[in-house]
Amino acid sequence: AAHESPYMMQTPCSWGAVYFPAHWEEFTRYLQLRFDLKDTITGSPHDIQIPYSRTNGWKGSWKKFHFELLYLKGEYLLYPNFEGQHSLSTNHMEKGEHIKAGDVDHKRRDFTVPLLTNGAAPLEQLRTLNISRLPVLDLFAEPWLGEAELKDVLRMAGSVNAPKGGQRRKREMSALTAGDVLSSASGEIMVSATSAPQAKGVASPVVHYGVVQKDGQFVVYCDTKLSSDMPKAVWSTDTYQGEVDGTAYNFSLASTGSLRLERIRESDGRSLDLVWSSPPDPYPRQPGTGSYLAHLESDGNLAVYWKNPCLLLVWKSSLVDGARRKSSSTLRTGEELSSVSGDILVSADDGKGARYHGVVQEDGQLVIYRDPQRGATTTPKAVWSTETYNGVEPAVGYRLSIGPTGSLKLEQIHASIGKVLGLLWSSPPDRTPRRSGTGTYHAELESDGNLAVYWADPCLSLVWQSIGKKPHVKECERRRCDREQAQDRVSCSLFPTAVPLLLQDASTFTLLISTHSRFELLSEQLSYYSASPVISTIVVTWHHMQVPPPPDARIRGTHIRFESPSTDSLNNRFQPLVYVNTEAVLVLDDDIKLHLQDVYNMFVAWKHNKRNLVGVSPRWVDVSSKDSSWAGWVKAHAGISTEPLELAYRYQSEDSPNHKKGYSLMLTRAMIMHRDYLRLYTCGGKSEGLALEVPRNFDHLRSLILSIVETDFNCEDIGMNFVANAAMDGANPTGRTAAPLFVQPLHKIGDFGKMSETGLHQKKSHVSTRTACLNQMNRAFWRATGYSLPLQSNIVSAVASSRDSLRTNLASVKYPGLTTRLHEDCFAIAGESESGGACSWKIPRQTDHRANFTQLPTALTPP
Repeated sequence: AAHESPYMMQTPCSWGAVYFPAHWEEFTRYLQLRFDLKDTITGSPHDIQIPYSRTNGWKGSWKKFHFELLYLKGEYLLYPNFEGQHSLSTNHMEKGEHIKAGDVDHKRRDFTVPLLTNGAAPLEQLRTLNISRLPVLDLFAEPWLGEAELKDVLRMAGSVNAPKGGQRRKREMSALTAGDVLSSASGEIMVSATSAPQAKGVASPVVHYGVVQKDGQFVVYCDTKLSSDMPKAVWSTDTYQGEVDGTAYNFSLASTGSLRLERIRESDGRSLDLVWSSPPDPYPRQPGTGSYLAHLESDGNLAVYWKNPCLLLVWKSSLVDGARRKSSSTLRTGEELSSVSGDILVSADDGKGARYHGVVQEDGQLVIYRDPQRGATTTPKAVWSTETYNGVEPAVGYRLSIGPTGSLKLEQIHASIGKVLGLLWSSPPDRTPRRSGTGTYHAELESDGNLAVYWADPCLSLVWQSIGKKPHVKECERRRCDREQAQDRVSCSLFPTAVPLLLQDASTFTLLISTHSRFELLSEQLSYYSASPVISTIVVTWHHMQVPPPPDARIRGTHIRFESPSTDSLNNRFQPLVYVNTEAVLVLDDDIKLHLQDVYNMFVAWKHNKRNLVGVSPRWVDVSSKDSSWAGWVKAHAGISTEPLELAYRYQSEDSPNHKKGYSLMLTRAMIMHRDYLRLYTCGGKSEGLALEVPRNFDHLRSLILSIVETDFNCEDIGMNFVANAAMDGANPTGRTAAPLFVQPLHKIGDFGKMSETGLHQKKSHVSTRTACLNQMNRAFWRATGYSLPLQSNIVSAVASSRDSLRTNLASVKYPGLTTRLHEDCFAIAGESESGGACSWKIPRQTDHRANFTQLPTALTPP
């Protein structure tokens, strides 16, 4: 039998443990912070949720907070585990908090171990241990993988990249698309985004689960995170069949938009009969113009939408006639606003702290009120109404809906049964003929109090508005139709911003890699970058919807985490993660190999330019407007131009021979930035670490970015450039500082993108799609600032030291033009035995690189 061996484990010990001063001091600071943030004994919106851990429900134990800290930092304790289970401490089973008088559940043999009597030799062995070779167990006692094990797992993942028989990865998801299947046999569930309703004065996190049960029902449960109560069933198909051996149930979304619950034979998956289904879409849809989506929403509703790309409600679980969210700025076709339910329309902030809300009143009017600024003592003021006062009558209600012709209708209804009694008011129908199934109507309460009806296909066409003379932009503008869906992945209001601020490591950074199916390349990347002494953690965002991600791993002391989002969206690249506790993050494509010396140089350059997006892949834009000269560009930057520049995205990785005065974008092929930009991109708001914020007048731009990326599966890097520019403009609205900052690499960059034909950049529409993104975002940016996308006219030059090959001299200099190709195309994965070229993953013999940085005396702004 194998001898006992010391091991690491992410579990704190209260039965006698040695905590060294630096770690214990950090824990006491964290403990104090958590107590300071705890509003009441019932919990706090700043609570750290450890996935699947029962510690989430603990109220009074100090170990709860130590579990959190170990989870957040990826740290662990050393458990000696001496021969024969001899230990430095034991439990004597004394009566107390956990062991009560007459206790029969706790057995002495499970808690008491022999004490080490002659400890000199075992303790000496501990001093000579190679910590990096010890096994690590997570807080569930599941082992982290080593390098060889992780390579094996990723190799197997590649071999099952296309699973047969409709199998899905066993995972949690918030949405089903046509063809997806949830099965009672697999144990997969739907999980909503977390919401934060108030409970006893505290925002109490609530999540909903959708479960296909073995008794033949699909049930939605509500789980209040801060409560010790069991999850409560809030909706079901009400199709109890009882459990039968050999029988299972599948829940799927059909191509007609109908949800189906089927009884199947477990041995071969054959369908036996249909148990339940939701109504199919009553409207014909043009093939290829959209898709159906079933979504478990944060309020517990199960809804089916037609996405094109805006969402048209087909069916919702809560009410037969279609229920809506309690407060939203949008009313979609199929939804209603009712005086009976009390739901309201709420606009976005007008930039001055005020909002508008629209309510269907019990007197028969739709009224829009302007709410005062926060803290003001004045009452809401009515600014518009349908002027259809009808008095308050018993058993009579009123509802607002939008019909298939784009007309808003205010109807009188029987309050208890919903029967229509009469039409009180309607807006004019759409006078432009629309092709059925190509778009959707929706009404929007805008930030200036205007109630408008639009046709979106996906560009906006105004049908009607309550402010008759309000001007509208003529060009095609993307609707924020995917904003709510995009933000469902991250509950911004519950993000504990104070916790990462405390756990702030400036000496290393976190590497963020997003991958779908390049598992062989990913394996090489993880081995290579874990050798860098300045990379403490690597987070892999796993986008494959059928293949499960590996468990956590450790390579050369570097913690490898796998983040598994519920939807496949490029917005996930910038998801704020509470366990990212380094100031800087390096965002890297899964087909790029950047030499470790260049990685280090980028980090040093970023330390001196923390507000910039520092990278090695700049991009240029051409100006295609009437005034396309350099003088016209300067005028546009100075806010002199009366319209935004019309831009064209340049795909080339080198500047033109007659080079420009600078560059405008930094790609995320390899880009280092402050971690707060992740939250600014997803949630907006302020960055304490950068002393920046994205002002409210950029809300439309940020929503537009989320929508475009969600819809086009492209342009997230362009979006991040605009978000960073927006934040920098808020701090210096007249300085015209530009976000990107190019660092010259010393080594060729290996580009493995052409190894397969599945890369986004290989699509024929790639450049045109990115040009469209660029101009839509630029127009929104111009409306908020009065100038177009800023131009960066500086770079960071890199010159290797003639005396020390590990040292680099970095300096901020004026942009000299870039006509030399920085990348080398790699068509095969070179082994470690190959020469250390751009396409080789051979780890350099020495990785202790050093660099000096010299800053220009002038700011990094265009001349």
